[in-house]
Amino acid sequence: MKGIVKKQYHWIIALVVLLELAVYVGIINNLSGIYIIPVTQELQISRGTFSLAYSARSLTSFFSILVSGAVIARYGFRPLTAIATGLAGIGICILGISQDTAALAAANGLMGLCEGFCTTAAASRIISYWFHRHQGTVLGFVSASTGIGGSLLCIFLSDIIVKHSWRASYLAAGISVVIVAVLFQFAVYQRPQDLGLRPYGEGYIPKKKQRKTNDHWLGYSMKQLTRMPTFYLMIAATFLSCVCCYLAFYTVTPHLQDCGLSATTAASLQSIMLFAMAAAKFGCGALSDLIGAKKVTILCMLFCIVSLLLLCTINGYVWALLAVITHAIALPLTTITIPLLSSSLFGYQSHNAAVGIFLALVSAAALLSSPLANALYDILGSYNPIFLVTAVVSVGVTVLFILLFRLADRDRKAHETEISQEVCS
Repeated sequence: MKGIVKKQYHWIIALVVLLELAVYVGIINNLSGIYIIPVTQELQISRGTFSLAYSARSLTSFFSILVSGAVIARYGFRPLTAIATGLAGIGICILGISQDTAALAAANGLMGLCEGFCTTAAASRIISYWFHRHQGTVLGFVSASTGIGGSLLCIFLSDIIVKHSWRASYLAAGISVVIVAVLFQFAVYQRPQDLGLRPYGEGYIPKKKQRKTNDHWLGYSMKQLTRMPTFYLMIAATFLSCVCCYLAFYTVTPHLQDCGLSATTAASLQSIMLFAMAAAKFGCGALSDLIGAKKVTILCMLFCIVSLLLLCTINGYVWALLAVITHAIALPLTTITIPLLSSSLFGYQSHNAAVGIFLALVSAAALLSSPLANALYDILGSYNPIFLVTAVVSVGVTVLFILLFRLADRDRKAHETEISQEVCS
């Protein structure tokens, strides 16, 4: 029995990473939405001030994710992820005992420092070590846990808020994260070679008729990449697409309440959105293996545009339900499409360094989006005009992605032609 478990340990790794993301990122997905009203009311602060305090997590997360690749390469993800997850849990507990915005900001800053080692940035590297085949599907499966966890935890944490207080809810969330950190430390190994195993699918060469995409290729060195205009177009498109998604994502719950729905109904709709996001992440990962990450990215952008238009015209529960489900399908833009798109456009030679930069932009987008949306709300008294303008911007971002893909295809053809000529000579 022990031998069977050892041979299948790739899947145990995937399940532990799934659980870690489900609990921690699931809680992160609810940190703003279900807490913004009770926290601002008790502490007597505006929504803009609340979002500004919580943006400290995004600020420190930006730098954490940016350097995480180099740090993980030197020290390994196993100890770093376990320690970072435990510290993040302590940060959430600090939120539960905070008495002012300074304490809220400090707790969020601590959590952000940990996120380069316990969120999608770390998960994508773990999966790349353990899985050489079906990476998109496995990463989609693991990342889907953030939506399922967020959905279930939304109900659980909201119930604690109603029956007890938002402080008790934060403390329960923080303790849960610390428990997961302990499990990660004892169950996860750095590489399959540590158990005498090989990465799943190592050396597998698919038959030509089975190959659906040509997303897996050597690509450019990081030195070459930093000299290419497409690299900077990818930076711009990634940042702007995440801003467009987050402007709505972080404000869905209060927006639904502003539209006349009860706090319980709004929380249940956010739960549905997070559950739908889980399915969307898995679907986008699997679909990327079939049709390529570029087509999946454009598909997600189209859903983002439609969802923003639906959100600014909500007139009842059914319309709200349609809006949140549609927006959920766009949310993989902030997670799994980024590493998959990076390897598709630029190859795997520079993948780790490039993905660290691109994923850091997700935190930068979150840093801007929530304070901006809530500051504008304080001025305008509604999120509707914000969503409408964002929908227009999303159209422009979609065009930017299409331009990026065409230029990247041109660069790849030129690069492969040059390599062929060098080999022939």
